[in-house]
Amino acid sequence: MKIQPAVAGALSLVGLASAADSSWHDLAVSVPHYGRYLYRTASEEPFFWQADTAWELIHRLNKTSINFYLKTRTEQGYNVVQTVVISELN
Repeated sequence: MKIQPAVAGALSLVGLASAADSSWHDLAVSVPHYGRYLYRTASEEPFFWQADTAWELIHRLNKTSINFYLKTRTEQGYNVVQTVVISELN
């Protein structure tokens, strides 16, 4: 499978940005070798993945609507929102 140059570039930038900002390291989640649950890498406390999917969040909403959506989901107890960073390339 051939990776599009734009996708490879975007993934590289995301990796560099997350590595450069030390505050993101506290948010890292890992899986132990026996794979039974997720835990926070820094504190080693268990992490429950309470997620909502908003696949087109970035592409269909403006900044005000995104902030409202994320604030609402936080108040509802969600701690993960799964979305698509790069939409279909066709």
